[in-house]
Amino acid sequence: PFMRLGRCIGVLSVAARHEPFSDLDNKFIRIFGNHLTDCIFNILLQQQAMEILRHKATRDALTGLLNRGTIIEMLRSHLALSMRTGRPLSVILADLDRFKIINDTLGHLAGDEVLREVSLRLQAQTRQGDGLGRFGGEEFLFMLYPCSKEEVVKAAERFRKAIAEIPVEFGGNEPSSVKVTISLGIATTEGQGDARMDALLKRADDALYRSKASGRNRVTLA
Repeated sequence: PFMRLGRCIGVLSVAARHEPFSDLDNKFIRIFGNHLTDCIFNILLQQQAMEILRHKATRDALTGLLNRGTIIEMLRSHLALSMRTGRPLSVILADLDRFKIINDTLGHLAGDEVLREVSLRLQAQTRQGDGLGRFGGEEFLFMLYPCSKEEVVKAAERFRKAIAEIPVEFGGNEPSSVKVTISLGIATTEGQGDARMDALLKRADDALYRSKASGRNRVTLA
């Protein structure tokens, strides 16, 4: 067995074809095994270190979602793909309703718990291959590709219900819960001549503003 820090990282199996191993053979096998173990262990440590750095560089520290820079870069690359293939790409901007009141009345720790729980629920509803990132503060950005106008409306409703239907519970000395809702604005490249990223995000942001102005906890399509 290849052992390092009490952990087995591999097993070496050797056999003599004709004569049994001599003491010199066994000594060489042990030396070779130790050297190979060191090489493998160092590679694993480097991989773990690179993964930690990559995670810190691309993920939001509080929610674990993609950070703003990463989700924007993902959107940029998929938008270029959408323009080449002609398949529609859709974005959703979602914002927690009255989040400042939660922070002011329950405290910032409770606000952080709400953000984490909302992020987990949204992530659970996101298709594999689509993107979800924390866009800033209590705002989230979804990138869905390929995704038509009808499909993105259904997806946004699914996200909205996942938050609104179950209150968010948070701990402490006196466990409590709070009802949380989100407002969502949608924009899609389907049927649009202008497929620039800033224009797409502007249309989604305008739709989000209309959701807020119309009473919150709703979906609006640009």
